[in-house]
Amino acid sequence: MTGGGTRGWWDECRGEIPPGFLDVAELEHHATSVRTLQTAPMPGLFQTEDHARALFAC
Repeated sequence: MTGGGTRGWWDECRGEIPPGFLDVAELEHHATSVRTLQTAPMPGLFQTEDHARALFAC
């Protein structure tokens, strides 16, 4: 990432957008892949009695 020397749109926005957002934009630009993870409860068939009790025990 540091060897390219090319300017991106984020360089024009320095001073207007917080530096943390600009860093993420530059990292995303140079990324070769993006992975995401999302968790969700599985009601119905996959939900056991023990699982339901654990959810409401808190």
